Amino acid sequence: MSIPEKKKYRNNFVTNAICRLDFRPVAELNGELIDKFRDTVKKEFPVVQENIIKSYAAKFKQGEILEQEPLPDQKIYNFIDVNSENKIELGNDHIVIESFKYINFRIFSKIIKKSFDSLLNIVKDPDYTRLGLRYINQIVLSSGNPLIWTGYIDNSFTSVIDKFFERSPNLSRAMSQVVLNYDDYKLNFNYGMHNSEFPSKISRKEFILDFDFYTEYVENDAIMDLLSKFNKETAILFEKCIKEKLRNKMEVIDE
Repeated sequence: MSIPEKKKYRNNFVTNAICRLDFRPVAELNGELIDKFRDTVKKEFPVVQENIIKSYAAKFKQGEILEQEPLPDQKIYNFIDVNSENKIELGNDHIVIESFKYINFRIFSKIIKKSFDSLLNIVKDPDYTRLGLRYINQIVLSSGNPLIWTGYIDNSFTSVIDKFFERSPNLSRAMSQVVLNYDDYKLNFNYGMHNSEFPSKISRKEFILDFDFYTEYVENDAIMDLLSKFNKETAILFEKCIKEKLRNKMEVIDE
């Protein structure tokens, strides 16, 4: 099978680009350490929000809850840029960098590296447990039959809708998942017609391509290279999913 050529586009359908790094809980990650983290990112992320996460430990017997025990509250800190286009979420066991207006990986990776460097500035030798890079593409078109994606999305992703359900007007949602295990990393791939108006019948032309690469083998000096690999693999798979009509919408940039 030939590998499709990676292309650059003037526009994209990425609604959320998410990088998450998990590590074993750091009990002292609050107070002065948070202030130190804030000082290193405040130029790019001046808005700070603090949230409290409440959780419980439950005991079950035959599917019924016997008792619930409250766990210590966890503080989550959000650092947001002035245009609310990018956000850093920091907890005592994770850091998440999310872009709501993704442009390209070169820009996104700079934000990621700045965030991770700022984390290492306050936590020495964190014990990493998971690293992930996720792109949610919400393809929304303003016209056309919402169940017909010929020329936009590869027919293999819509064959069940086209052939088995015969594009039934009663469809309310049609999502599928594929999980791939590459030994040292994995991919959760969700695709289909999610329907933002669910449980109403599908009436808007929307299609989701959600690529979530992750690994549980994380070494600090290999993080950025691994994220670059995940980004490249996502781009290759994305090209296999789409057809020329969608490429025309996105406007290919000639280099």
